[in-house]
Amino acid sequence: MLNDEETMLTTIDNPFNPFTNLEAWQQYDEHYLHYQTCQKLALKADISVDFPDLYNEMCIDDAMKEIVKEDTLGVYRIVKASDYDDQGQLKIN
Repeated sequence: MLNDEETMLTTIDNPFNPFTNLEAWQQYDEHYLHYQTCQKLALKADISVDFPDLYNEMCIDDAMKEIVKEDTLGVYRIVKASDYDDQGQLKIN
C-alpha cells in the first residue's frame, strides 16, 4: 500500500464491495460482466515473489492507473474502502 489507505481496482457497474465481499465481486466481474479485471491487472503489473513488497505494490498501483487511463468506456475506478457506504455501495461515480 503506497498511501494511508489500501486501494483496489473495480468497475462502476459491479454492485459488490471488493474490500468486504471479494468473492462475490470477482464472480460478478468474471461471470456477469465478463471484464476479467483481476486477470487484466495481473497482466499489466510486473510483479514477482522475488521482488520486494514495496516494488510489487508500486507496480500494481501503476498498472491500476494505466488500466483506468486506457479505459475508453469509463467503467474502471480505483477505490478505497472509505469510498463505500455502510451497505457496501460505492459512493463515488
